[in-house]
Amino acid sequence: MFLTPWEEYVLNKDLPRMQYLCQCADRMIAEFVYNYNYSAPIPKIYIDASDSFYPCSAPDGKIILPHGFFQWLENLVESLPDQITPEIKKKNAGLMMMFWVVAHEYSHLARSHFELKKVRPDLYDACEYDADMCATEGLFRHTQHILDSRKSGVTTINNKIYLLVSVFFYLRPLIDRDKLEYEKHHKPFHIRLWWILEKLAWIDNFDPVTAQPTEAFVSEIKILMDALYSAEKAYIKHNQIENSLFIDLFVRFADTVKPYADEISKKWQEAAPFVKQFQLIKIST
Repeated sequence: MFLTPWEEYVLNKDLPRMQYLCQCADRMIAEFVYNYNYSAPIPKIYIDASDSFYPCSAPDGKIILPHGFFQWLENLVESLPDQITPEIKKKNAGLMMMFWVVAHEYSHLARSHFELKKVRPDLYDACEYDADMCATEGLFRHTQHILDSRKSGVTTINNKIYLLVSVFFYLRPLIDRDKLEYEKHHKPFHIRLWWILEKLAWIDNFDPVTAQPTEAFVSEIKILMDALYSAEKAYIKHNQIENSLFIDLFVRFADTVKPYADEISKKWQEAAPFVKQFQLIKIST
C-alpha cells in the first residue's frame, strides 16, 4: 500500500473536490481535539491510490482514505434521491458522510483502541461501538456549532435527523454491494443504526442528576425512527428494490436489538477501564 499525504495527492492530480473534503475533515479533527481534550496527536490523512472503498486508521496515527472511497462517495451521492428529506439535499449529505467516516476512524486513534486490541482482542466489538458513539456525538456537536454560527435556523432535532439519514445512506449501499464483507468488521446494519439513533436521542436529553432520560428522549426516539423508516422507503423506491430486508427490522427494533445491546453493554463494561488506563498513560507521557 503506497500512501501519500492528502495535500500532495490532490495537488499532483488536480482534485479540487477531494481537496475540499480533506480540508473540511482536517478542521473537524482539530475541533474534536480541542473540544474533547484528547491526548492523542492530531492524525494526518493519507490517500491510498487503490480502488478500495473501505477507509481505515493505522496504529501509527494515520487515517487512510482510499481513492476508491472518494469515487464511491461521489457515485453514491449522485445516485441519491434529489431531496433526501425536506431539509437534506444530496450535495450536503456527501460532506456529512465524509465527516462521519473520518470521525469514526479518528475515534479509534483518540480512544486507544489499537492498544486495547493488543491486550484484549476479544473486545473488538466494543471498540467499534465506542468509535460509532464518539463519532456520532462529536459530529453532532461539530455540525451544530457550524449551523449556530451561521444562524441557519436548523433545529437540534433536524440536525440529528440530518446526521442519522446521511449515515444511513452511506452504510445502506454497502450492504447491497457486499453484505458478507461488511459484517466481517461490523455488527449487522440495523443494529449499528439503532445505536447511532439512540445516541443522538440521548444528546442533551438526560437528567444529569439522575442520569435518566427526559421526556424529550422518548419523543426524539420516535421522530428519528420515523426518519429512518422513511429513508429506507425512499432508498428502495429510488433503487427499484421490491422487498426490503430492513423495513420489518426497523419496525421491530426493540425485539431485534436487545440481545446485541446486552452483549455490547457487557463488553463495553470490560473495555472501558482499559480505554481509561491507556488515555491516562498518553496524558502522562
